[in-house]
Amino acid sequence: MNTRFDRLMSRADEVLFDAFGEGARYQYGIGTPSITGITVVVSHNVESAGADGVFRVIQHLAEIRLSEVPNPTAQALLTVGCKRYRLDERIRTDGLVEYWSLLPER
Repeated sequence: MNTRFDRLMSRADEVLFDAFGEGARYQYGIGTPSITGITVVVSHNVESAGADGVFRVIQHLAEIRLSEVPNPTAQALLTVGCKRYRLDERIRTDGLVEYWSLLPER
């Protein structure tokens, strides 16, 4: 992080994740090592505007810090408490946090 803006946003992210984050485990795929001790923010029924201005509802949305998971990928597994999700689609990124839609695993 080189700019003052990046440093300020990183501090804002820390406050957000401290207040709303939950401990989680990230796994790129079954049989691969897990990244444990990460903190994610999971929201439900979130409205998001696309580039075309059309809003859509995302049933489950995860905010993942790139400092904890450097390269989140689709189909990876995310375990938050006793709930397990599969990363579906990257919605957006701000360079520090990636926002992913999630599919619940049964």
